[in-house]
Amino acid sequence: ELPFLLKVLSINREHGLSIQTHPTEAGARLLHARDPEHYPDPHHKPEIGLALTPVTLLYGCRTVADVRGTVDAVPALKTFLGEGLVKEIDEGGDESRTVRAIFTRCLTAPEDAVKTTVRAIREQLERSASQPAEADVFLRLLIRYGEVDRGLPLLFFMNIITVEPGQGVFIAPNIPHAYLDGDLVECMACSDNVVRVGLTPKFIDIPTLLEIVDCSTSQGSLIKPSKGDSGEWWYRTPTDEFQIRVYPRGSRTVTLPETDGPVVLLCMGRGASIRRVNSGKTVAVSDGGSVFLPPKSGAYQIVSDDAAVYCVTTGLDSQSR
Repeated sequence: ELPFLLKVLSINREHGLSIQTHPTEAGARLLHARDPEHYPDPHHKPEIGLALTPVTLLYGCRTVADVRGTVDAVPALKTFLGEGLVKEIDEGGDESRTVRAIFTRCLTAPEDAVKTTVRAIREQLERSASQPAEADVFLRLLIRYGEVDRGLPLLFFMNIITVEPGQGVFIAPNIPHAYLDGDLVECMACSDNVVRVGLTPKFIDIPTLLEIVDCSTSQGSLIKPSKGDSGEWWYRTPTDEFQIRVYPRGSRTVTLPETDGPVVLLCMGRGASIRRVNSGKTVAVSDGGSVFLPPKSGAYQIVSDDAAVYCVTTGLDSQSR
């Protein structure tokens, strides 16, 4: 079993991906014991996305100050939240409690209230000359998911961030998020534990998400890489399961020393070759091709003039599980 999974995602902007969180390691063990059908393993799922094109996503909860401007711009949201919660937003009380109350209202409101609110938001946005940043996302996902999807009102209370090519975004446990569009290389711990609540036809688990969700008002863990000795770009993460570095186009010949854990190489570009130093055996890979390097199998050379090579290993001090 690999400790990590490596993916290339091309996100259809008309669909996006679901609003979801991933549990902590302890939380994953509890969920797996409680509901193994929907949480099929006892592992957590921290992940990083490296943008190939600009990537837009929902990430974390907005501040009360930001929410105040949003509900003023979209009055239907005031009716949906209710007088008491709107008063909390206007008075700027305890931010953590207010944000959690907003999240809870969006996910537990009766279906009729969600439907009525979504219709009212659509009508207001279609009449308005000036629209909030969320309008385009809301209108296109409404076509896909329909009026009763709770993710539609919820998205107005989450940060919309953009990850530019060369940047990465790290998604820690319990952070609500949803990729909306763009192309990226994604690496994650080897798990299929996803707690979904909206913008999806898949299994939804609102009670679990409300039990574990982190409602802190972070703007997102954007990662700028640091440059290594061989010209590679390191995207370091606070996990044992994976670390990722990129050898950019024009890197020519670089040497990978022997590793204690497994390595996966992904070629993005015209082509590259991977040579095992102690035997001289060489494997050629074309665009989209990948190579698995076993643990403790010696040093390798990567020869790449016209491709970027993504290299994923376990954490610097970790072993394969």
